[in-house]
Amino acid sequence: MTDVKTQPVKATLVDDIDEHVGTPGAFEFVNHYKVTPEGRARARQEAVEQPAGMFYVCPCGCGHQGYLAIRPAVPEHPSWAWNGNREAPVLSPSVHHVGHWHGYLGGSDGLQPGVWVSC
Repeated sequence: MTDVKTQPVKATLVDDIDEHVGTPGAFEFVNHYKVTPEGRARARQEAVEQPAGMFYVCPCGCGHQGYLAIRPAVPEHPSWAWNGNREAPVLSPSVHHVGHWHGYLGGSDGLQPGVWVSC
């Protein structure tokens, strides 16, 4: 399958990506968690402001999901720089959902925040 070129697709922040597989460009942030032991049987999880990454529904409309790690991430894994805006994100470099779609979240120049733009 070759990559599909699309018109710009609005990136839609959702609470549960699995409920939005029919929404091209939907995305959900996943937070880092630090675990604080409270005895041996329990641990308390506290969300940290910086998300670890985001799940997204491919902008081409195929319904497939992908995951993008947000920097700082484990150095040996691909990761993306994020502008810090949860409602209108910009990621760099480009996103290549192999065999489906290749483009940018926020446009190649970052001037279209919150929009998936094909290469």
